[in-house]
Amino acid sequence: MAYLYKRADGLWHWRINRTIDGQRVPINSAGGFKLKSAAKEEAEEIENQFRHGTYVETTDESFAAYYKKWMETFWIGKKGPDADRHYRDALKCIEHYFPHARMKDITHDQYQLFINNFAKSHAKSTVMQRHNYIKKCLIEAFEEGVIKRNPAARINLTGNKNREKKEEVKFMSLDDFKKIMNAAYRKFDPNSPSTSMIILMGATGLRFEEADGLTWDCVDFKNSSITINKTWDYRHKHDFGPTKNPQSMRTIKVDSTTMRVLKALHAHYAQIKLVRHDWNKRKLVFSKSDGIPLSNNAINKMLRSLCVQNSVVARDSGGVIQEWYTSHALRHTHASLLLYEGRDISYVSKRLGHKDIMTTYNTYTHVIQEMSAREDEALDPTMSKIFSKQA
Repeated sequence: MAYLYKRADGLWHWRINRTIDGQRVPINSAGGFKLKSAAKEEAEEIENQFRHGTYVETTDESFAAYYKKWMETFWIGKKGPDADRHYRDALKCIEHYFPHARMKDITHDQYQLFINNFAKSHAKSTVMQRHNYIKKCLIEAFEEGVIKRNPAARINLTGNKNREKKEEVKFMSLDDFKKIMNAAYRKFDPNSPSTSMIILMGATGLRFEEADGLTWDCVDFKNSSITINKTWDYRHKHDFGPTKNPQSMRTIKVDSTTMRVLKALHAHYAQIKLVRHDWNKRKLVFSKSDGIPLSNNAINKMLRSLCVQNSVVARDSGGVIQEWYTSHALRHTHASLLLYEGRDISYVSKRLGHKDIMTTYNTYTHVIQEMSAREDEALDPTMSKIFSKQA
């Protein structure tokens, strides 16, 4: 039978006991209810679960220990090195902000305070990422009955605006994009494949690790297409790895100019193989002279050089120079260009290898809003044609 009581703070609590070897032992307790009826309702639900054998006792395990066990059981090694890194970063957050806290003791207020403190020194996008990777564990723990309430529900996410990457650095203007792509094409040298990779990334929207992991069997010269079925794990294993998600495994069309670059690069590699038979054993599309894939740093260095040579810099609305463009700006700009040109968002989403269309929508909201405004402006002339005979 549940025991209900009211504390000095005016809030109602409940406690349920059971008899073991002639002694009354607490099963569980909870508090913080403003109404006695609410406390009684929850206590009766727990008693009902206990009677039917569906009750799961809360754990005394620490938050960090539980998360580590959950992470290693269900996720590590399942989604690729990037996902593994995010889970481990989330665990570090828990170990730092909740060093001794037990799973069952984490409250909504404590979790919100953790988010607030973390947000002081991190961009909102990073805060959201940490929250999502931690929240997933808490949701499952709640569904399994390990905890009675999900402390990560209805959390207000904030961030340090000074830590946010400037929008101007994520996307190039159309003029800047033209300058960079044409400069890379003029500078193309098969002995230095950095420019080739920049051309391909700008022309296809590939992620760096996808371009780095391309092998020649993925290039279809006859149909002018490439197949993305793996990546190069340049952070951890320094070997081939899986794509970011199943949707990232895809075959996409490539324009004729970019295909000419790939053909020239392929012919150059064939000449090298005549002399060095064991060179580029992995058959990489973009390989250094020692047969090792290119580094992201090398691509960014070449991109910065092209920017300097062609007076291309990212500036904010006040004309102040921001950070230099990185290789990821090529991907974002490629996608933006397709959307501006009126390509269907589902086509762009599949081309980029996004998990779903909502990922594409959320990433390129500003482009979609501009397109919507453009369509609104075109509405009146369109309807004028319809009603022209009525005028």
